[in-house]
Formats: sequence, structure tokens, C-alpha cells
Amino acid sequence: MGIIHSLKTPKESPQLWFVASDWHSTHLHLPSFNILIKHALSVPLEHRNLIINGDFLDTSYFMPKNSEFQQWASRKDGVDNFFLPMWEDEAKWGNDTLDALQVVFKHIIFINGNHDNPRVDLFREQYCPVGYKEHFYLEKKLNLDKRNVGSVSYNDWLDFGKLSITHGMHHGSTCHKKHYESSGARNVLFGHVHSSECKTFSVRGESRSAWSLPAMCELNPHYIKNAETSWQNGYATVFMKPSGNFNLHTHVIYDDELLLPNGTIIK
Repeated sequence: MGIIHSLKTPKESPQLWFVASDWHSTHLHLPSFNILIKHALSVPLEHRNLIINGDFLDTSYFMPKNSEFQQWASRKDGVDNFFLPMWEDEAKWGNDTLDALQVVFKHIIFINGNHDNPRVDLFREQYCPVGYKEHFYLEKKLNLDKRNVGSVSYNDWLDFGKLSITHGMHHGSTCHKKHYESSGARNVLFGHVHSSECKTFSVRGESRSAWSLPAMCELNPHYIKNAETSWQNGYATVFMKPSGNFNLHTHVIYDDELLLPNGTIIK
């Protein structure tokens, strides 16, 4: 089990947090992003809090099995002519997007996914020439400290009341059970699988649940080659009470619009 970080429960009245996962940088589904922003702007400022739950970046060019990686990693000019320009472009996307989010959200927490720090760290430590390593630190490149954005490492946990949040380390038909077990039999919310689902477990008469999140990215990026998937667009909101109990709502976006329980349509 990874390191556990804690987010304080509100002192007096419930507090709302948005949780959005799997953005994948330039594969971002813009209608979902715009709906998230409009939804946030519809609530009071004290409820505009966001957890970026992993895979904010995509960094496919840092994957050793990627054909472009294999081509450029063996070249002396690979960092100058491929890896650094690709990284700079994606970091610019990240900073521009964080700039836009910070105009709207009062607090932001950044949870790393498997496409974020792990890929950048792997490249820096195993493939990057020493003289270039300083350029390949995700937190520095996205200015998370300067932005006052808290960072949680991949496979670590963010405990918020009676809920544990992580990007996700399991997939497949048993991923909800595995995340529930990995969390220490707590309520758990994770991304990674790009689809909304909930499975509930019983612990000595008390029910606890594992939720998976829909994704903020496009549902048919080029690399899946039109394969059938169960992916969905959307995000979640968590209303946390001072007691640590909460209500979690998953907002799945269909036809590039979101229908809220009160009948409001956000396009």
C-alpha cells in the first residue's frame, strides 16, 4: 500500500469537491472540460475545489515500447530533436490548462497517474543524458509548488473522511474488488479504467463501495484504432460532511451535455 495523504474534512458544513480523472493532455475531450468549468461556476466559490485524479498528461513518447521512443532513444540528438520538444509542448498544454482551472477553482490537488510522474521519472533516470535531467521533473515543469497545488505520487492514497482516492493500479473485471482490498477495505474512488461503475461490499454490517470514474479524454483516440471500449466521459462530485460521511455523484456526459438531477442541462 502506498503512502497515505489526508485531506481535512470540513469543520462545520459540507464541502463540495470535483474529481476528474484521465485527461491525457491533447486527447482532452473539450466538451467535458467546458462542462466541468460551467458546473463549477454554478456553485459558490467555497465549493469550487478540484482533485485531478491522474493521467493529466499522456507522455506516450516516454514509453519504451513506443516505436518513436525506440527510434529516438538510440540517437545522440534524440533529446534535443525529439524528447525535449515533445515534453515542452505537453508541459505548455499542462500549464495553460492549469492556468484556466485556477481561474475557476479555489483549491486543486494533483494526484499522479501512471502516465504522469512514473513515465517522466523512468525516462529521466534510465534514458536521459545527465546534462538534460533537470528539464524532466513534472512538478517543476508544471509549477505545482508555485501554484500551491498539492501533489500526490502515483499509487499513493488521498484519504478524505471515510473515502480513499487514488488514480488506480488495477484494471479488468475485478478491479473494483482489488482497489477496495488495496485501500484497506475502505470506500474507494479511482480512475484509470475510463468508465463509471460502482461495486459495494459488506464489512460487519456496514456497506462500503468502490467507484470507478469516467474519463475527461476523448473516447476514440488514434492509438486505440477504433477498438470497442466501455469508456465514458465525465467526472464526479463528492459532498463531504464534517462526520466523514459523504455523498458521491458520478456525472456521465452524453451527447456533449450533462443533465443534472435538478433538470439543469449544461452544454
